Amino acid sequence: MLEACSVEKNSECHFERAEGESRNLFLSRFLHFATLLVASVEMTVRLFNKALEALTDQIRCSSRSIGANIAESWQKRRYPAHFVSKLSDADGEQAETQHWLETSFKCKYISNEEKRSLLENCKKIGRMLGKMMAEPESFCSRFQDK
Repeated sequence: MLEACSVEKNSECHFERAEGESRNLFLSRFLHFATLLVASVEMTVRLFNKALEALTDQIRCSSRSIGANIAESWQKRRYPAHFVSKLSDADGEQAETQHWLETSFKCKYISNEEKRSLLENCKKIGRMLGKMMAEPESFCSRFQDK
């Protein structure tokens, strides 16, 4: 009987040649399954890398959008409702960034310490945005009629 599963002499082989099966057919079948296994492993590595890349892109996009929305809100401070609206968009992006950081931690892409530190920064930004949205007049007063 052909030992196809193991290098070790005393280990069990779970892939045995069927009764009456030629050696060539057995080897062909074994190589086919081995090729499928290798392809499956390679695919999971690619999927892992793509998942990590996609998650990284999400975090990059949402975190960059926070600053972009704050900059845009500043340009719209002439109109308090527009100012608050853009700050609200920034706060939404900040919350999305928190979500992706939590997801990264659950997927074991970042450590608990990294997650804690980054989430604390997000929450700090969220508190500052909340205060700005609660008191827009202190930022927009220059443009209001007196």
